[in-house]
Amino acid sequence: MHLLGHHLPDHKLLRIALTSFYGISHSTSSRLLARLQIPLQQRVSDLSESQITALSSYLSSPSTSTPPTPTPLSSPFSHLTTSSSSSDPTTSASTSDQTLSSLSNLTTLGTIDVDHNHEETSRNDDSDLLIQIARMSSRPHQKRSERPDPLDDLKIETDLRRSVTADIAHLRQVGSYRGKRHQQGLPVRGQNTRKNAMTARKLNKLERK
Repeated sequence: MHLLGHHLPDHKLLRIALTSFYGISHSTSSRLLARLQIPLQQRVSDLSESQITALSSYLSSPSTSTPPTPTPLSSPFSHLTTSSSSSDPTTSASTSDQTLSSLSNLTTLGTIDVDHNHEETSRNDDSDLLIQIARMSSRPHQKRSERPDPLDDLKIETDLRRSVTADIAHLRQVGSYRGKRHQQGLPVRGQNTRKNAMTARKLNKLERK
């Protein structure tokens, strides 16, 4: 299969075949398949038309592509709210016991702050307590400070090569140590230059004016 000018062998796993693109590593390939909801063990020959279209559209313009909608999850207190609708007194008593035990567990975990005087309240206040739990579970969760997703600013092939070339040109223009080492064709990160840089000196020709 050909994808954006690259030949992907049909017998290979998709996460391995995607590493033929300049700028896609094994970890980036796994993240990309997870975002597009493609199994990691999917082979190139087993891709459907929709998966090929989604993959090509994302790789052609990662910044403008929209991620698929996530699978909705059920509320953790759904079993409490559904059981409270029954009118059986024995059922309501067991429901209240489950509610108090759930609240005690959440209090020990530090999830929510519950007044310890709830244990002394009567059974009639259980309905109000269930309503409060349902409201708290329906609130949107606050996003924690997470690391930025590398797929949001993904650059591959020509865009990445152009970006690397521009960064090296900027280092050479400002006259930094790294820029001078790039200009001389020598290692940039402090490696030895007696034997290690022989290949770099052969391949990285100096620009003569």
